[in-house]
Order: sequence, then C-alpha cells, then structure tokens
Amino acid sequence: MVDLHREEIDFSVRYGHGHWEGLDSIALVPPTLVPVCHPALAECIANADIETLLQKHRRIQIFSRDEWKIWSEHNGYNLGVSENVFIMEDFLVAMNAVLAQQGLALMPEILIRDHLADGRLVQFGKAYEGWDQTYYIARRAGGRQRQIVDRVIAWLQSEANPAAD
Repeated sequence: MVDLHREEIDFSVRYGHGHWEGLDSIALVPPTLVPVCHPALAECIANADIETLLQKHRRIQIFSRDEWKIWSEHNGYNLGVSENVFIMEDFLVAMNAVLAQQGLALMPEILIRDHLADGRLVQFGKAYEGWDQTYYIARRAGGRQRQIVDRVIAWLQSEANPAAD
C-alpha cells in the first residue's frame, strides 16, 4: 500500500474499513455488496430458489472471511456445505470470472453497476448494505490541501454517486 506521507501523493482510493493511521478518509460509496451472475444463469435463477442456486453453482469468494456466509445469514439462506468455492483476492479478477461464467459473486455495487445496466451481469437476491468495508478517498491527516485536489475529489464523489446530484 502506498505511504502517502513518504510519497508525493495528494490522495488515494482505498478499499477497507476506512481507518488508516495518519490518514483522513471519506467514504466514496455506501458499503453495499450485490449478488451477481452471468445472464446465462438467468434461466436457472428463474427456475430455482436462491438456496438451490447457491448450492449448485460455484461461489466466488473475495475475502479471507466468508462474505457469502455473512450475506446468506443476513438474508436467511442456507448455503449448505460446498467445496465448490473459488477464493480470489481481487474484485476485478472475480468480476471477470463471473463474466466468463465461472460462478456467482458478491461484488461492490460501484464495480458492477454498468454491467448490470447493460445486461452483462444479472443481480439475483438482495444486495447487502451492512457490509463493513467500502471504497474510501484517503489523504494525509491535517495536511494542507490544494484547491484542485478538493475539486478532483468532489468530481470523483459525484461520479461514484450520480443519484446524489
């Protein structure tokens, strides 16, 4: 991770809990995970309940703690015992796996909104808005901010949250 104190960087976009030593952070988007799959599974979704879908198809897991377990418990689903899980450490790799019909994933809404809008991905089930991590704008605490940096951050916020305009 880039050290903003050592480098000459005005800010960074980071994913996490929002608490980094020596940095102020502003949530860029709400902490929402959305269950998605490839449209080819849409018929399966229509003809099966969500528990069956989750047990039948590979789940792509991104975190070391199982976001699927947290999501399913929140929504009252039984995942059952499945060894058909891919564990990946990067959202973009996971999204590409879903686009390549390799499984189901829980993805941050901001990463998949365009794919949902144009039909490349399909949401099944409810989004989870209680996740404890999201994307943040992080910058040095107490540092003098240049006006252009504030304008760029405001632009990023408006692009990330178009409904807030």
